[in-house]
Amino acid sequence: MPAGRTFAPIRGKRMRITRLDECGVPVIGAATTRVSKGFVSIALSPQYQDATAISVVNASGETDFTDAGDDEVTGMQATITFTRVDPDLYSLISGHQTVVDGAATAVGFRLSGGNPVTGGWALESWTDLGGQACAGAKAYGYFLLPYLRGGRLGDFTLENGAASFSMVSRTRENSGWGTGPYDVLMTTGGTPEPSPLLTAIGAKDHFHLQETTLAPPAETAGLVALAA
Repeated sequence: MPAGRTFAPIRGKRMRITRLDECGVPVIGAATTRVSKGFVSIALSPQYQDATAISVVNASGETDFTDAGDDEVTGMQATITFTRVDPDLYSLISGHQTVVDGAATAVGFRLSGGNPVTGGWALESWTDLGGQACAGAKAYGYFLLPYLRGGRLGDFTLENGAASFSMVSRTRENSGWGTGPYDVLMTTGGTPEPSPLLTAIGAKDHFHLQETTLAPPAETAGLVALAA
């Protein structure tokens, strides 16, 4: 087996958000995906369930044995801070309704009570890589959170400065992403060709990260269709 390569992700280049159905499967149809560079940061925080330690003491008050147990991964929390208000993306993530003008163009959104979530969403992002040698194809960092549901609007302040809007969500298990509906890497061996993931996202997979030589997709003008 060849030795693995190290890489250093720097600078966020693009993000892509894709609408998912109730089973975590990408939705084929109109207005279901958006590629954007309109974000300040994507903060990722692994979530764990602390193990329950078991300690048994005998009748003499002595510890017979102790088992510390193992922590368990429960998900990944993602916080996206946007550069501007993006009503369509906010609605796709949170399920809250957009506000439209007379031409049916989304010009805002409403935060209403209750739980409006009707499906899920997937988040992909691309970064540059630091310390690359100037030889061969340019490489990027590729990040995937295959199944998130809903999103909480973060705190913001209206002041003499830019208001930063953020959305917070957590991943779920049992994603229906599979190898994905997009090409995200180049095959190796023979003539390189664009390809989706080489192995499918599993039922317990919350996060995927790899190096890729396929360039990030171009930014889209709002939500666009995901074709079969």
